[in-house]
Amino acid sequence: MKNLITISNLLTFLRILMIPLFIFFFIGTFKLGKFYSAIVFFIASITDMLDGIVARQTKTITEFGIFFDQFADKLLVWTALLLFLFLKELNIKVIWVVVIILRDVIMLLMRWFAKFKTGFSLKTSFYGKLKSAVQMTAIVLILVILAVRDVGLKYIENVLLWNLPSLLIILSAFLSIVSLVVYIYDNRALFVK
Repeated sequence: MKNLITISNLLTFLRILMIPLFIFFFIGTFKLGKFYSAIVFFIASITDMLDGIVARQTKTITEFGIFFDQFADKLLVWTALLLFLFLKELNIKVIWVVVIILRDVIMLLMRWFAKFKTGFSLKTSFYGKLKSAVQMTAIVLILVILAVRDVGLKYIENVLLWNLPSLLIILSAFLSIVSLVVYIYDNRALFVK
């Protein structure tokens, strides 16, 4: 239990605690709600970078910490994607968000299974990293657009800006499928023995 209470794990836990605050600001009808939600998301994202740095510097990297960090990341991303579905102007289809979340759930289960069966964790593939980068770019872009509009800058109504996040989400969903297929193929020995 002692090695579970580390600074890096506390930062990860803080990220999870910030999710309800992100939701509160995002769905709130008060002035600058979207702006504040963007700030909360960015701070939460910073804790994601910090917990890894702290864990490496303090040599407190644990299997629990790795899983806990990944789970917190997924929760934050899933929350943002699900909230975006309620904004019609973003034109994000439910099917793409379902694909992304379903892939993430399957990957989490595969990681658990691999760890239980072999004692080793699955390494992140190139396509997995690319998917995460595209996905995070889409989320950040959407939050920036909403935050800028929230503070009263109306020129943000550009059609390209509103379509780009949707296209990035579609690309992220496509990469989600590709990366899952690659993971399953590369680790097929886990499922046939």
